[in-house]
Amino acid sequence: MNPTAAPTTERPQDKRLDGLDPALSEAERHAAICKLCNLTDDLWDCVLVVDKKADRQAVWKCPCCGEQKSGGPDRILSHYVKEAKGLALCKPKDFPGAMDKFAENKKKCEKQWQFKKEKARVKKRDAAHLAALEAAKKTRQIQTTLEDASQPVAWTPKDEADQKWAQCCYEKNIPFEVYSSAVFREAVDATAHVFLAQGDERKYVGPSAREVASDKVMVPIYNSVSGEIIEKQKREVALYGACITGDGCSSNPQRRPMVGGMTETPSFVRYQNCIDASGATKNADWTADTICEWIEQGAEELDTTKESYDLGIFDGAEAATIDELEDRMPWFTGGKCSPHSLDLGLEDYGKLEWVKSLLDEALDLAKFIKNHQKSLFLWRKYADHEVLLPNQTRFATKFIMAGSLLQEKGACKEMFNSKEFEKWIKNKSYKKEGRRLQALVNNREWWDRLEAVHDAIEPVIALLRDTDGGKPIMGKFYFRMSSCIEAVREDNNLSEAERAEVVHDSV
Repeated sequence: MNPTAAPTTERPQDKRLDGLDPALSEAERHAAICKLCNLTDDLWDCVLVVDKKADRQAVWKCPCCGEQKSGGPDRILSHYVKEAKGLALCKPKDFPGAMDKFAENKKKCEKQWQFKKEKARVKKRDAAHLAALEAAKKTRQIQTTLEDASQPVAWTPKDEADQKWAQCCYEKNIPFEVYSSAVFREAVDATAHVFLAQGDERKYVGPSAREVASDKVMVPIYNSVSGEIIEKQKREVALYGACITGDGCSSNPQRRPMVGGMTETPSFVRYQNCIDASGATKNADWTADTICEWIEQGAEELDTTKESYDLGIFDGAEAATIDELEDRMPWFTGGKCSPHSLDLGLEDYGKLEWVKSLLDEALDLAKFIKNHQKSLFLWRKYADHEVLLPNQTRFATKFIMAGSLLQEKGACKEMFNSKEFEKWIKNKSYKKEGRRLQALVNNREWWDRLEAVHDAIEPVIALLRDTDGGKPIMGKFYFRMSSCIEAVREDNNLSEAERAEVVHDSV
């Protein structure tokens, strides 16, 4: 051996290729090598593999330009769509079918290249989010409430898709239950199968109702929307000022007392804060302290002063709370929610003994119709409209229920006096109740009294609908309220004592 001879750079062939027939065509040799060496990537179809070295590096030939290269799928991508060091872009030559093959390969490689870039972007974004999450965990435990909306949330591509679905739900007021629907899940699956049929291995399963309502999905959307509204409210608050509104409710299923507030400008409403009031003594001082904190927070977010908050509307707030706020902030005017106040007035009206007895009887009648399959069937046979049951949160719905019965008074009489009703009720355990309500329905005086009770307060119900309808109405409110009082005073269906009670206690 000559000691001065240069060492060889030739790498040994993969032993798996031993015994390959040398007479195989290029296409046959390519297929055989791919099978023996498990070269399964789709990009291998863009080239002709001619050899495989023991160090796992494949040698391939471009069918479009005839150049022979080495490397894996990344090198094939570089050859067709992204020039790399030591590897020029493919320049197809005048081979039979070379241009068609080149167009096909380039399209496939461009698709893979875009997927590769997206994958890298996702990986980078995931890393950033996870790093922020870990940093947050060192200082405090991540809360799962909108109160902690500023905290980062771990992100995945599925979360991004879930957020898009959830945003549709939030913006279009679609109930969360739609995501538990079998039809919705089938639609998502069918969409996923479209991509699978095109060779995309990605699979997506849509969010559940629970996931749509979770902090992981909701909080990022809230952060984005809230930021946009803040910027828009900054422009309006300088011209018009801002209003703080507040209300309370009970959470489900824990039944915790929650108190929330909103910042409102003429064009935008923004969630301000929500606190758990469990264990708190919710007196005037406590409520005033809470609202003042919200105002300070809102002023800081809007880059303005507390004086910009010159109006507050609160659902059911005590007069003492409003007085306390106005004492602390002389520029501030507080008031009660008009729809809520009207509803409370109707509640007082409904507590009058002669009104309460009529409404209770009307409720018994409505429940009897709704609670039995046969009676509901008969009602729908004779009546053109459904009988309504009241909602517990709105007292006005009792009067609306009474109105639904009055609307179908003729149908109600026909139903309770029909042969079908007689046959059905004859041997039933609730025969006694059925007979009592039958007698009530046939009592003309009872219908006249129910109509008088309903008509006396109908103007207030109409005003309640308008104030609760989302349109500006305060300019007309006091005139309409005066009109309601006059309508009751002029109602000849009520006695003088009854008219006085209605005007004094309700309106």
